[in-house]
Amino acid sequence: MVTLKKKIKKGCMKKTVEWNDIEWKEVYKDVKDTQHQLTEATISKDFKRVYRLQRKLITKWNSSCLAVRRVLTSSGKNTPGLDNELWNSSKEKMKAVINIHNLALKPSEYKCKPVKRVYIPKPGSNEKRPLGIPTMIDRALQALYHMCVDPVVEAMSDNNSYGFRKYRSTHDAIIKIKNCLDKKDSPTWILEADIEKCFDKINHNFLIENTIICDKKVLIEWLKSGYSELGIIHETEEGTPQGGVISPLLCNIALNGIEKYVKDYAHKKYRTKTERPKVHLIRYADDFIIIGKSKEQLQDIKLQVDVYLIERGLRFKETKTRIINIFDGFDFLGFNIQKRLINYRFNNRYLQPDVIIIKPNIKSIMKVKDKIKEVTKNYQMPIRGIISLINPILRGWSEYYRISYYSTITFWKLGHYVWYRMMIWIKRKHHGEKLKKLLNKYIIPNTKWEFGIDQKEKIYQINSVTSWSPTLMKEGKNPYNLIDEEYFKERAKKRILARFRSTIYKKNNHICKECGESLYNGEKVELHHIISQKLGGKWTVANIIPLHEICHKKITQNEKKKVV
Repeated sequence: MVTLKKKIKKGCMKKTVEWNDIEWKEVYKDVKDTQHQLTEATISKDFKRVYRLQRKLITKWNSSCLAVRRVLTSSGKNTPGLDNELWNSSKEKMKAVINIHNLALKPSEYKCKPVKRVYIPKPGSNEKRPLGIPTMIDRALQALYHMCVDPVVEAMSDNNSYGFRKYRSTHDAIIKIKNCLDKKDSPTWILEADIEKCFDKINHNFLIENTIICDKKVLIEWLKSGYSELGIIHETEEGTPQGGVISPLLCNIALNGIEKYVKDYAHKKYRTKTERPKVHLIRYADDFIIIGKSKEQLQDIKLQVDVYLIERGLRFKETKTRIINIFDGFDFLGFNIQKRLINYRFNNRYLQPDVIIIKPNIKSIMKVKDKIKEVTKNYQMPIRGIISLINPILRGWSEYYRISYYSTITFWKLGHYVWYRMMIWIKRKHHGEKLKKLLNKYIIPNTKWEFGIDQKEKIYQINSVTSWSPTLMKEGKNPYNLIDEEYFKERAKKRILARFRSTIYKKNNHICKECGESLYNGEKVELHHIISQKLGGKWTVANIIPLHEICHKKITQNEKKKVV
């Protein structure tokens, strides 16, 4: 194992550290304490103190450890950048921490490598979206600076911005939209906005001037790093590449303030003594809608937002930006939202109350059906293989869309589609055999047409999924503020919907038993057997504890050492 002797300024204290010996509980506490101070300084607008605290946080050894950990727990941990470097061994991870810490101490020596450009399909269209993949070291340095910039941005963010913010999700945005539209006197017109190539077009000068970061040179390096495509290096004069750790944060910096800008304009022009303008803006990253009382009002506001976007190097994509009535419905974040009149009789009178219908949109339904079809087209695969592939699709899809009562109708229809596809799979896998015999083989006894081997191994019953309703997020809450931190943790706990996991999490007080950090810090959570299955350990609540992925690997490696 590699060891490190680290000299700390103003003390000459030496510390020997190995990757698997890092005390993550202390790391998180140290970083969080400084982030809380950053939040307080930003709220009080003491920006000299903000810059001082940012530099303090960046140069902490613990911050470098956490930055490397965040890269190693991200979905792109196995995707190398232009240098084809990955960090798999403990030696490589520790070396990365040393390099990041040295760069943090001397940011003027940092030189960012170009990102590797690849193209991925754009959901819902035939277009492809450019993705920039930085090197591992660049990602880790971005993660390091993200720690000190994000608390500042969070304290200055719009109330109804939900994308790429701690403890916020698409569900919070949808619930807010419902809250704005479901009252009797709610506004009924929607400006459905689409910004043309937002990440690729953001003005560099605007970002450099408006990003509160202690080392502007580092930010300039990221923005001007260029990209490599087919072996040719291209310069970048605008935009921030999708794929970088810092890119979503820079997008939020560019668009922060748009909600206040729109509301201030509407208040000034449309407020009367007897009537409020009732204008709302809900944003998720670069996707947003504006709710208003009339088509003319939103057309006027759209012209004002045009001016706001131009300053940032952005503009609307006119072909996809439209003003519609809520009774015609619109799509947002994979949901279709529409208001309908429902006739019902009360005291011998027919009434027509307004009801907001929120359900999966057509594109999303077709996409999940295509995935199910692709899995069930493999007629050579055994039933266990079908179950292992199709269950994550159905479970993940239903968990995302179950926040609406009206989604359960779609679940029922999708469950029927799964049944239809499985019948085709059975017939073609066993061509010529009697169907009754085959059904006895694949249908679990004493069930309502459930396909599988037994009650433990069967196809997920999406048609039996029930809905749940998240609570509306309170405005003005900040997860980096000590007072509000518990509020966000309580909200996060309610999102754990799987019964077994929920029981495990609850038993362990929603804490990782190894590092002592909350399970909801954004990292992947794995379930660890106290007594391994090889030694007879059972899949029970008493024998399982929840651990972060990094912590799980640490325990596993330590157990292997003991065996040796």
